[in-house]
Amino acid sequence: MSLLIEDRSLCPVIFEAFSDKTYRDILLTLIGEPKAIHQVAEEKQIPLGSCYRKVHWLCDHGLVKLARITIFANGKKVAYYHSIFSDVIISFGPEGMNVKLDFEKFSSYCTVPGDPDRRTY
Repeated sequence: MSLLIEDRSLCPVIFEAFSDKTYRDILLTLIGEPKAIHQVAEEKQIPLGSCYRKVHWLCDHGLVKLARITIFANGKKVAYYHSIFSDVIISFGPEGMNVKLDFEKFSSYCTVPGDPDRRTY
């Protein structure tokens, strides 16, 4: 599903996210399979604190969503995040900036096969 963003207040947020290399790396890493912040930080070699801060900024601005939370037998919780889109087209013209998003289809994560020590919501 594609959507042309008509709310002009959202375009600068999307542009800011894609003009910053770290935000862009995070967004591109979160397309497809949901990942935990520590996985993103490790894959893209981003300091963990910066990665947490930037993922939360992306969540606050609606570009990334919480996909699931896994609770381990020892009580540890791990949140997995997912980009809301699979493709973005940013264009400039006489009317200003246009942003077109192709939305990712979210999968429903309910169980973790073969691992009785994990519950996923």
